[in-house]
Amino acid sequence: MRIFPHGNVVNFQSSVREMTAPELETLIKRAMEQGSMITGCLNLEQSELVVYGQAIAIQLDEQSDQVILTTQTDDGTRHSIETVFSDLSISHEMHFDIEESEGKTLRYTVYYLTFTGDSAATSTEKTWFFANSETIAQPLDCVVEFWRQGGEAGRDADFSTSGCGIPPSFGKSIKR
Repeated sequence: MRIFPHGNVVNFQSSVREMTAPELETLIKRAMEQGSMITGCLNLEQSELVVYGQAIAIQLDEQSDQVILTTQTDDGTRHSIETVFSDLSISHEMHFDIEESEGKTLRYTVYYLTFTGDSAATSTEKTWFFANSETIAQPLDCVVEFWRQGGEAGRDADFSTSGCGIPPSFGKSIKR
């Protein structure tokens, strides 16, 4: 089971933890159950934000090396977007408190999945986003601004190495 970094940002305070495909799939599905989620692809380097529509389903299948996102547009048309699971480099969840016009504060969350191709020289990063479209009036503004504020969280983490371990030659180095 592959482990990758998951950046967590809460009001500018960031942390990183290990994430697996089943955990991430459950996290996104739970968020989708709580309300209509707008989804799409974000690429700030190219000043590009593409809205796919409402997120209907997501499947992260490590064995078949694919991620399948099912979306629905406003006219009811369903689409499937597929990408390679092994290109998933990091995921994020960002929570920020937003002050509404009536003086109320609302905690708003956006989830991100970032895919980077295997060839760093030729690859471009693509980041899928998932944001509740019912809670606030301008969710896409939050998608972009949250990413600007916290998109680097966890990128320096490397969970590919195993934790504590004893090398096979350790016993020979002990003087008795």
